[in-house]
Amino acid sequence: MYYYYQDVIARLLKNHKGIKKLLVVPIIIGILMLPYAQSFLVYGQSMVNSLASEEPASDEVFVETNTIEIEHRELESIITTTGIIKSDIETTLASKNPGRITQVYFDTGDRVQKGQVIARLGGEEHSAQLQMAQNAYSNTNDLYTHSQSMYEQQVKNAENQVLTAQANLGALEVEQQNLEEIRKEQKAGALIQYEIAETYEDHIRDIGHEEYDASPPEMQGLVDEKYDLEIENAELQLDYADSQLDLLDVNLNAQANTLNAQIDVAETYLRQAEDGVITAERQSLSQLQMIKTQLDNAQDNIALASVMVENNVIRAPYDGIITDKFIEIGQVIGAGQPLMSFANDGIIIQGDVADIYAHQIHNGQEVRVIMHTGTSHVAEITQVSPKINAITRRLQFEMKFKELPEKLLLGEFVDIEVISGVEDAYIVPREYIYYDFEGPYVLLDDNNKQSISIIEEQYGNVQINFEGVGTQTIFKQ
Repeated sequence: MYYYYQDVIARLLKNHKGIKKLLVVPIIIGILMLPYAQSFLVYGQSMVNSLASEEPASDEVFVETNTIEIEHRELESIITTTGIIKSDIETTLASKNPGRITQVYFDTGDRVQKGQVIARLGGEEHSAQLQMAQNAYSNTNDLYTHSQSMYEQQVKNAENQVLTAQANLGALEVEQQNLEEIRKEQKAGALIQYEIAETYEDHIRDIGHEEYDASPPEMQGLVDEKYDLEIENAELQLDYADSQLDLLDVNLNAQANTLNAQIDVAETYLRQAEDGVITAERQSLSQLQMIKTQLDNAQDNIALASVMVENNVIRAPYDGIITDKFIEIGQVIGAGQPLMSFANDGIIIQGDVADIYAHQIHNGQEVRVIMHTGTSHVAEITQVSPKINAITRRLQFEMKFKELPEKLLLGEFVDIEVISGVEDAYIVPREYIYYDFEGPYVLLDDNNKQSISIIEEQYGNVQINFEGVGTQTIFKQ
């Protein structure tokens, strides 16, 4: 009981720091005297009842009593204090788009999960922009696919022309080689004919001279005429062979020239075909690059429109609690306007105790947190200040809920019960304890008083210590 009043005094000093000492001292003295005043009143009342009940010995007096067995059990040692609910991270979510609020799904104090939709903006124009961007992308993609196919076909055609030109040129070159072989053969034949004619002419001349010399003079004129005709014929044959050789040269040269011209044309066509491939590739690639740029722009427009549409869907930034709501359905808002405030799931409770309990507070200690709604929740001490506040003489500490309540209000004050330990105790109801000038006592079965010491009082029950008394039965008058 003494510690109870001492804690009351400590709280009084903490909460009324501005009261002058002259006022505080009498209050403190009065509080310290309360147990003795109470004992005196109880003792006086018992004396009055005793005197009033005295009657002649012959009359029988019946005194109604109530007895109780003292309960022996383990009792939690509890330190009571108050605390405040806070969060280690708080965020205000602002709108990225202007518009009208069409849906709000949560309210202040509600718990949400990361990514959960909490509100919506009406963004029909953004949806229309997204549809237009998607249509533009589809059309541009079709154009790109078609142009790519055209490019491949143009290049293929140019390459086929190159192959044709190469084949034609190759055929002409083979024909040129064949013509050269034919030219050699025909010229060789013509030369043989020419040589035969020339040899024949020389033979006629030789025979004519021999026969002329062998003939009588009167016959030499005829012989000379005869062989002149044969020589003339041989010379004609020789001239013909020579003309045939010249004609062959002319024909062969003409064929060679024609073939060479065709080869030149084929080579020119080949070069043009090769240049056509290069030109087709350059033009097609240029067109494809231009369409690809349009396609990339269309894709960027889709991404931008998608972001605008997504920004119309307001989502929770992380798991946590909505601490404040600034919007209502139908409200028109601007870009950057605050929508809701959030606190993450790192909810903490800050509390403190008087310095006399400082050594009973430690990390991992279990506490009970009683909300203003009357609900009780289990928490655990996670951090204890390394020093006592020099002004308030109180030790600060932090706690975390083992399971978060469904609804929380940041800044809410709560009652805290720190379970500092468990010990054996005798528990009796408050009304079985009496006081006199010697202190608290209980009545035994034989109506004898037994002095006791009070350890702690909780919820109308008192934890007491007996001093060597074996009985555990007491009564009240």
